Amino acid sequence: MEEEAAMSDISLDELLAPLFEAMDEYRLSRLVVYPGSVTGDGLGGMGSLEVDWTEEIHQELISVLDEPVALDNGATLEAVGGQIVVRLEPDVSCDLPGLVEAGMLSKMASDFLSASLVLGKNILITGPNQATIPFCTALLADGERPAVMGLEGMLAPAHWPVLCDLGEVHVLGPDRLGMWCCPTETVVEIMAASSSVISCIPGGFRDKALRRINNAMLAVGMPGESEALLSAVDLVISLGWNEGFRVQEIAEIVPAASGCEHRVLFESGDEEAPTALIPLYRPSYLSYFLNLGIGPFVDSLRRATVEPTARIAVIPESIEEPKQSYDLPEPEEFNEEAYDLGEPEVSSAPQVDVDLSRTMPTRPTYSPDSIDSGAEPPGWELDQLPSEGADGGPAAAPTSEDAVMAAAYGLAPPPRPGGVKIENNPNFQKALQEAKVRDEAFRRQQEGLGTED
Repeated sequence: MEEEAAMSDISLDELLAPLFEAMDEYRLSRLVVYPGSVTGDGLGGMGSLEVDWTEEIHQELISVLDEPVALDNGATLEAVGGQIVVRLEPDVSCDLPGLVEAGMLSKMASDFLSASLVLGKNILITGPNQATIPFCTALLADGERPAVMGLEGMLAPAHWPVLCDLGEVHVLGPDRLGMWCCPTETVVEIMAASSSVISCIPGGFRDKALRRINNAMLAVGMPGESEALLSAVDLVISLGWNEGFRVQEIAEIVPAASGCEHRVLFESGDEEAPTALIPLYRPSYLSYFLNLGIGPFVDSLRRATVEPTARIAVIPESIEEPKQSYDLPEPEEFNEEAYDLGEPEVSSAPQVDVDLSRTMPTRPTYSPDSIDSGAEPPGWELDQLPSEGADGGPAAAPTSEDAVMAAAYGLAPPPRPGGVKIENNPNFQKALQEAKVRDEAFRRQQEGLGTED
């Protein structure tokens, strides 16, 4: 009994008082103690402490720490691997305004995360545990009915329920659910089936954390595709060291033609303001914030960011022509004198003598004077056509074309070949005279018949 009294909570608090003072001074949430080596970690980082810790005290504590011991101040004391570990439960008083005041994130980013959780967005936090757990706790403390989920023995505020599975989550209905110290497979199952989940994944970088999420999805039988990731994770917050633990970036996972893309909404590391968390692009669900009645915040966020589809055209001061990677002949200069044709020269075509008498019929010329003087009218040439050919045979009979030519144009057929005297042909004159006699006799006969009637 005397040994138990010596190792009561009161005696432990007095024994560990120097350690607790160091944890409060450096904002530490965990202390690992071994003779000659005392290290702590928290939002202030990780480092060694100058604490007098002897071998006798250490062995005495190790001998009685068969299982974790809860102290009155909310700390847990346990032995792990021959070392004594002192852990403090997450400080609920360290809320989002406190983190903003400490410079861990900006006021605009804090309001954005709170509004996103109200809309049911799931957030994945990656980074060292000593930074991700306090950050997750601050986001949970901003809710109305927070709850946590993790392995047995996880430290959480006493008034927050610690849930074991998805069934208890559905029964309790927390408006915000925090997860740390959980297997990644459990994280993906809960995030794919719930909303407003804040999960902590060690990794430090967005890409590494998402690869672990993808591998966990494959392990539990979920398809390792973009749709599965989009159904579980909306925002990824990366925490890192930058003159203290700060938010390095806030990225949104959005659908894209290739599956999904990571849209960086806030980012730090600017050359002029390295610790400032600068807003870059607008979230895809910015208009939904208007349903929460936070119009002024929406206007300020819209003014501070740009649309992801916007492209700023950068006009370089000077544009250099690209060098040719192949040889081409240099173009020849244009010489106008070489193409001067001078004044145009007019040259006459060579004269060619053509005997038209062989191709065109002979057309006689006449004038009104010749008609008044008693000359024969046009068409008289038909009366002079010979009846025989040049060889003494019968002449070719006139055709209908000859008659048309003579009636229309006063033309006779082409002249007979030379050597034929048409005007001295006795046969033609005799036949013509006989025809006239017959015509005259026929006319008189007709006239006589008409008189008798």
